[in-house]
Amino acid sequence: MIDKFDFLLTTLFNTHAPTIKKRVTKGPAPWLTDHIRLLQRQRDLAFRRAKRSKSEQDWTLYRRLRNMTQQQIRNSKIRFYYASFSRRLPTRTLWSKLKELGIGKSKCDSQISFELNALNDFFVNIPVDMSGARNYVIELESIPFVAPAHRFNFSYVSEADVRKAIVRMTSGAVGADNIPIRFIKDTLPVTLPIVTFIFNSSLRSGIFPFLWKRAVVCPLLKCSSPKSPSDFRPISILSALSKCLERVVHQQFTSYLDQHNILSRYQSGFRSHHSTTTALLKITDDIRLAMDKKHLTILTLFDFSKAFDCVYHPLLLTKLKMAGFSNGCVSWVNSYLSNRQQLVKSGDVESDWKPVTRGVPQGSVLGPLLFSIYINDVTDNILYSKFHLYADDLQIYYHFPVNDSIHAVSLINLNIVSITRWAQRHGLQLNETKTQTMVLGTPRLLSQIDFPNFPKLRLNNSELNYSDKVKNLGIIFNKSLTWNDTVTATCNRVFACIHSLKRFALFLPFHVKVMLVKTLVLSHFNYCDVVTNDMTCELSDRLQCAQNYCIRFVFNLRRDDHVTPYFEQLSLLKLKYLREYHILVLLHSILSLRTPSYLSEKCIFMSQISFRNTRRGAFLLSIPQHRSAIFSRSFIVTSCRLWNALPDTVKSIETSARFGDVVREGMLRGRW
Repeated sequence: MIDKFDFLLTTLFNTHAPTIKKRVTKGPAPWLTDHIRLLQRQRDLAFRRAKRSKSEQDWTLYRRLRNMTQQQIRNSKIRFYYASFSRRLPTRTLWSKLKELGIGKSKCDSQISFELNALNDFFVNIPVDMSGARNYVIELESIPFVAPAHRFNFSYVSEADVRKAIVRMTSGAVGADNIPIRFIKDTLPVTLPIVTFIFNSSLRSGIFPFLWKRAVVCPLLKCSSPKSPSDFRPISILSALSKCLERVVHQQFTSYLDQHNILSRYQSGFRSHHSTTTALLKITDDIRLAMDKKHLTILTLFDFSKAFDCVYHPLLLTKLKMAGFSNGCVSWVNSYLSNRQQLVKSGDVESDWKPVTRGVPQGSVLGPLLFSIYINDVTDNILYSKFHLYADDLQIYYHFPVNDSIHAVSLINLNIVSITRWAQRHGLQLNETKTQTMVLGTPRLLSQIDFPNFPKLRLNNSELNYSDKVKNLGIIFNKSLTWNDTVTATCNRVFACIHSLKRFALFLPFHVKVMLVKTLVLSHFNYCDVVTNDMTCELSDRLQCAQNYCIRFVFNLRRDDHVTPYFEQLSLLKLKYLREYHILVLLHSILSLRTPSYLSEKCIFMSQISFRNTRRGAFLLSIPQHRSAIFSRSFIVTSCRLWNALPDTVKSIETSARFGDVVREGMLRGRW
């Protein structure tokens, strides 16, 4: 059925919209006019004459013509690009023209000088010992199976579900079937019933179409001079319809898992309303609370080597059964995972097809969710410390008084042994060289530690050295959570971006510069800014200087020009207020959806704990008790204070979008 559908669709478009390859040759510069060509000839003639005569008068004439030519070329370029970057230009076309100018770069290399079959073999054949996983499956199957009270079966997929899944597809990447999503969207009025029938037939029969199991891998360079296959990162491209079917299944799986709380509440990867920001807020607030109690914290970040590629399929299927997935559903997942193939493509050159026997499909919609189910029970082995997961990034942390370090380290080592044993039974390998640990606390508490004689953590008989700083989900932690390194890294990225854009400043209209700064530069300030909101005034000023630098680039300002009026012209918040805005928007989402639960449980209204349930108390949040300024700057305390300062009319707004608009407008106008 799939073969015939793909053949008919491909034939249709090859007949009416065939792909035509043309050799693109670099034509003359579009800004090069006849007048400029005349000036160039006069300039070159004057140069030859001056070189022969060595006359100062001839050299003066040459320099005048040279400067005039350069000025005419510059002015012509400016006029050309100003005309090209029209405000009415579609975004995709605008970015295409910007790439022609040299802003941005293509994600895939057109051709790589590396043997593609060897590259494909490296991607497919990951050396890992699966004996522990095989034995664990045998052990689980020997235990009498007790079916859970809840049960998952596939539901009927409606045409509305399929339409929604297809419309949500935005990537234009073309998989092995050579059918782009644009073709499918164009024919949707006719093909929607057919695609819906195919999806339902697949779920009902427990068979995933073979043609949709093929992946085209685009290798990306990790470094400028690759010397081995490990210097490439595989980017897998799947068929568009395959991802649409996965999206439908993902929705049903997620609904079931959330309804029965099967996934750990501390798994923040690939879940709605969870993010690296929410994960880091939980961890940093716990560490700040420990500092408030005059406790130290040992934080350990584990690194699993190629975890997604090492999933053992029989063990994953067994876990699905134990989670209440029906036999028909497990059969479909088995079909989805088995008999997959991939090739590596670079330009027009392709490798041979290779079978993929392990792991979840890279680039898929369903793969990350299946991995979350696979890794979910690692938390059952963490008995003596707190923990958090973001996909395969596992971190554990333990709080202790300064005089209890030996006992604390011994408990953490027991956790590490349990995690190592769990990894062996799941075919996953912990990387000792990339697993990091550090001790966090106030400077006064840290000064009481004799680090050379501090007890060590051990992983696979190797000692883990305590780091002064670690990169945790994109944010740099130091021993006192002061964010110096994070601010330095952010400022460096911002200045580097603006410096690269300055080369094109003359040719970019105002509205394009605004778009580039908002898209490419200001996002560096936004990432996890609510986590680092407790930074010192000095660090905040450094970030603000970097933001001011962006404004000066947009408006061509001098270094000593005031920038505040230009913030108002762009309706742009300064970073201090932007962080507060993001805190309030996130808090509103947490209060509205009550998720993630590890943050929502800390947000308690006064009316829930006070018998004096006044009208105003219905909107007031209880501020957690604390003893020091350290925890007073935590997310939960800061967010509650900001929330309580808002008018009740704003706090009562139900939709997050409307709430964000009102809060932003209020901050711009200085109302609160």
